[in-house]
Amino acid sequence: MVDSAAGLRERVAANRRIAWPIALYFLLFVPLISFTAPTGSDPVDPSIQALQLLAYAITALMIGVARLSLTEFRIDKLTLILFLLFGTFLRIPSSTDDPSSVYSIYYGFGVVALALVGLILRSRSARNRWAPVSWGWLGLGLISGLGLALAIALLGTIASGSRFSLYTGPPLTTAGLIFAFLYAMGHSAIIEEPAFRGFLWGYLEQHRWKGVGIWLFQGALFWLSHFRYFDRPLMFWVALPAGGLIFGWLSWRSRSVAACLVAHAAYNGLGAFL
Repeated sequence: MVDSAAGLRERVAANRRIAWPIALYFLLFVPLISFTAPTGSDPVDPSIQALQLLAYAITALMIGVARLSLTEFRIDKLTLILFLLFGTFLRIPSSTDDPSSVYSIYYGFGVVALALVGLILRSRSARNRWAPVSWGWLGLGLISGLGLALAIALLGTIASGSRFSLYTGPPLTTAGLIFAFLYAMGHSAIIEEPAFRGFLWGYLEQHRWKGVGIWLFQGALFWLSHFRYFDRPLMFWVALPAGGLIFGWLSWRSRSVAACLVAHAAYNGLGAFL
């Protein structure tokens, strides 16, 4: 009983501390990326990569603070592994990346990830409390992401009366699609999903918000955080709200961010070719 009470006090204290990095993420990063990144700007522009590094570091801080209660924030083992891998070895650069930004910003991701690994290795009791991987939901996440990308392309085709496409590069190939999926995982999914569908959801849940209310709120916040796409009607008014609700539903039902990561990367990866 004493151990349980001590563990409860530790989790309560951690949940109080987690409010600060959550607020930092949504009050600092989200407004910056929403309104300062111009529409159509190069995603590998150093300023945008610097913002991604900031978000990654804040998310790593959330994980470190909440390492004793990650299950409450839908961070399971696979989510954590993906977050670390795509912050180090699998954060692959684009062929258009400026080498100077690669050396500085990409190494910055590695430093943050390795610091988090060091903290995790010192927290054996925390590792024993992590939720197991929800493998069954990963396939549904993949189908959801691909299906959303195809649905948006179809709607664009119907609305325009001709084949809708934002892509003007080489034809779609299996290798290209895999690269796009991995790139999207490291440059968008791990930057947004743990915060929106993990820590924000868990924090609101602890404050007695109902599931439907959280689902709608996170979807609306995700939508508004992409205000830079306002001049792309199909993207802003259809794809983003739908994506926020679909990714949120996956988190709600699976209680894992891993399925959301896969769905987000699949949508962005296939969407790069449509």
